[in-house]
Amino acid sequence: PDVAQSERNLDETRKASKAKPNCDVEVFSSGLRNIWDFDFHPNGRIYATDNAVGSGRATHPKLPNGWKPGDDCNEPLTRSDDLSKYIVVDRSDVLLELREGRYYGHPNPSRNECIRDAGNPTRGVDARLAGPSSEGRSYAFETTSYPVGTQAQGNEKGLFPYKEPLLPLGLSKSANGIIAYRGNAFCGAMRGDLLVAYYSVGDQIKRFKLNNAGTKVVFDETLRRSTKSTGGEEMNNPLSIAQDDDGNIYVAEYRNARISVFVPKAVKC
Repeated sequence: PDVAQSERNLDETRKASKAKPNCDVEVFSSGLRNIWDFDFHPNGRIYATDNAVGSGRATHPKLPNGWKPGDDCNEPLTRSDDLSKYIVVDRSDVLLELREGRYYGHPNPSRNECIRDAGNPTRGVDARLAGPSSEGRSYAFETTSYPVGTQAQGNEKGLFPYKEPLLPLGLSKSANGIIAYRGNAFCGAMRGDLLVAYYSVGDQIKRFKLNNAGTKVVFDETLRRSTKSTGGEEMNNPLSIAQDDDGNIYVAEYRNARISVFVPKAVKC
C-alpha cells in the first residue's frame, strides 16, 4: 500500500494508479462523491449517505465527440469553448444501498467512469425519484447537458448498470452519520430502521423504515426530540451518530460542541 500511494504512482487526478503495485486495496463501489458514513445492517446489506455538489461548484467530464461507454474521458474540461455547458446543477443528497461492483453516478475520469447519474437517455424527464414522504418532492437524476440518447454507464469494466439511489434526501441536507438501529426500544418498533444525521438544512435526526427486503424506504419521520419545533432540543450541525447495547443514541454536534444523548422511554409492550 505504501508503494501504491507514493507520488510516482498517482495519476493526473491524484488517485492511485490503476497499476496498483503491491496494493491489496480494492474498490467495492464507485461513483460516490462524498460519503461520510456507512453501516452494515443486520439484514446483510450496507447502507450509506452521500452528499451532492452544490449548484455551479463543479463540472462533469466533457465527452469527446463519438464517445461511447468504455472510451477514455480524460480530456481536460478547460479545452471546452463553453465551460458553462458542463456545470453541475443542484443534486439531492442521497441514501444508498451499496453493492459490490456498482457505479453510483459521480464521474471519475481516471477510472473511465464518465457519465453522471442516469445520463440523458430521452427528451423527457429521466430517472425521477420521489424523496422522503414527509417532504412531498421528487428529484430527477439526469444530466440535460448531455446529448439526448446518452445512456447511463456501468462501472469501469463495463459491468453492472448505474445504480439509482435508494432514496433522494433533498437539497443541501448534508446527510452524514448513519446507523442501523439495533435496540429494542418501544417494543422493537425501531429495530432495523436507519437513523441519519442532517448536518445542514434541518439540523435533525431522520428515521427511515425499510420494507422487509431492505430494498425500499416505506416510512420516514424526524425524531421528535432532535428538533426544537417537534418538542426537543435545538441541534446545531449534528454530524456523527452512534448507539449502545441499551438502545441509547449518541449524536456529536459540531456547532454546539457537545454530544447529545437520546434515551428511549420505557413502555409496556
